[in-house]
Amino acid sequence: MAYAVTRAASAAAPFEDSPERPLFAPEPENGQPVRVPRDDIVVPEPVEFWPWETDPSQVPVVEEPEPEEPVAGRGWFRSALLLAIALIVLLAAVYAFNRGRDDARDDSPSDPTSEETTDGDDTLVQVTPAGTFDFDPFGGDSEEKPELVPLAFDGDPTTAWETQGYRDQFGPEGLKPGVGLLIDLGGERQVREVRIQVEGDPHGVELLATAGPDRPSSLEDLQKVAEGQSEDGTLSLVPESTQPQHWMVVWLTSIPGDGDYRGRIAEVRILR
Repeated sequence: MAYAVTRAASAAAPFEDSPERPLFAPEPENGQPVRVPRDDIVVPEPVEFWPWETDPSQVPVVEEPEPEEPVAGRGWFRSALLLAIALIVLLAAVYAFNRGRDDARDDSPSDPTSEETTDGDDTLVQVTPAGTFDFDPFGGDSEEKPELVPLAFDGDPTTAWETQGYRDQFGPEGLKPGVGLLIDLGGERQVREVRIQVEGDPHGVELLATAGPDRPSSLEDLQKVAEGQSEDGTLSLVPESTQPQHWMVVWLTSIPGDGDYRGRIAEVRILR
């Protein structure tokens, strides 16, 4: 059997050491300068860069667009819009101011049944009734158009509570001695004056009153404190007594006649 003989490769020859290089350039001989300028190096002049290959005069000129002409009416519309916005802001400010003033007024303590009058007498205060009713103790149903009673206390002299139409005048010889309006003052109060507006003259009126807490149902429950007759559609009744009263009745003792007799009370104002 034959065997292959393998001969080991001879070792490579070692590298030669490189010559030692100095860290700094050697000093020139004979005192020459370290750096000497070279005359054979030519520095090219700078060339301007131009992005187009053609001549610069050939570059197309981009014209700026001319400003658009103003549209007719657009300036007026903008002015009107700004004016409308300013007006809305002003109205909102006025509303907020008035709302705050009303809220402050509502928060202030006051008498719910009284308000100041503007008739030139600072000592008089108008009383707002706690309740108003028709008063007809001599009627068959004890009613005299109760649905119209609020019209005599609504502050509008063009509206009125009126009686039914009667063929006879009130009084001893008539169908009944009278009818009227019953007023709840909400408690005992001193009444200094009652001002009444009527439609048509003459209206004979008595002012009846009671200090009792119970609602009166007949003339016997009341006493007369003043009386008068209308002139030019008005009359003023001043109670003779300064005693506080709880209930008052504007009692019609006579009413105008025009075919039928009918009384009309447009406004009643109670002052204390």
